[in-house]
Amino acid sequence: MLDELHARGRTIVLITHELEVARRAARIVWVRDGEILRDEQNELNAEVAA
Repeated sequence: MLDELHARGRTIVLITHELEVARRAARIVWVRDGEILRDEQNELNAEVAA
């Protein structure tokens, strides 16, 4: 369902502690204690965001 919404141009924000779930995203933002540690493009799914 989320893939279908994204394909229609919707922005999806998903918060998870599961790395396997996060790896499906085109972009991953790592946060700890309210601070952004890393903000990266997921090379495996970067074409999904384009």
